[in-house]
Amino acid sequence: MLSIKKISILLFLSSCFFVGPVAAYANDMSLNTIPTVYKKVSKKYRIPPGLLYSIAMVESQTTIADGKVRPWPWTLNTSGKPHRFSSHAETVAAIKDLKEKGVRNIDVGIMQVNMIYHGHRFDSYSDHVNPYTNIDVAATILVAEKKECDDWWCAVGRYHSRKQLNADRYIRKVRREMEKLQ
Repeated sequence: MLSIKKISILLFLSSCFFVGPVAAYANDMSLNTIPTVYKKVSKKYRIPPGLLYSIAMVESQTTIADGKVRPWPWTLNTSGKPHRFSSHAETVAAIKDLKEKGVRNIDVGIMQVNMIYHGHRFDSYSDHVNPYTNIDVAATILVAEKKECDDWWCAVGRYHSRKQLNADRYIRKVRREMEKLQ
């Protein structure tokens, strides 16, 4: 795992040198705006703008270069403990290592999609970690929850937990993140 300083340096370098989807993601983040990927997926699934981004902020945020706080795509969570890595490949290797050790309950990626409940929605560990795929899968989960309870905030709570107390706490966190966008 890397220190926040090293992560900041790597993110800066990645924004300068990466080519492809991860570079586009890294370069598409400015304060008080919703990155394009979240807008596109929100439009695709008819999810309120900013909701997916706010969930990502609650799920995987970290401080990057210049003290900016952003969702981090290479995040895993096991037993309530976040693990942040410097690259897609490092995160995939960590998943494989955890699986070999018998760890099953792993939240993965920028949206922290749980492997036990939603692992079937991905083709590979690499897909789990891909920020675009991770966001898209999270959107399908959110939409499915909304169909059950017919309310976006209820769906947000269920995205996190079916236990009402946990869901209510989570909703408050996501609301606070959404307020920052306005």
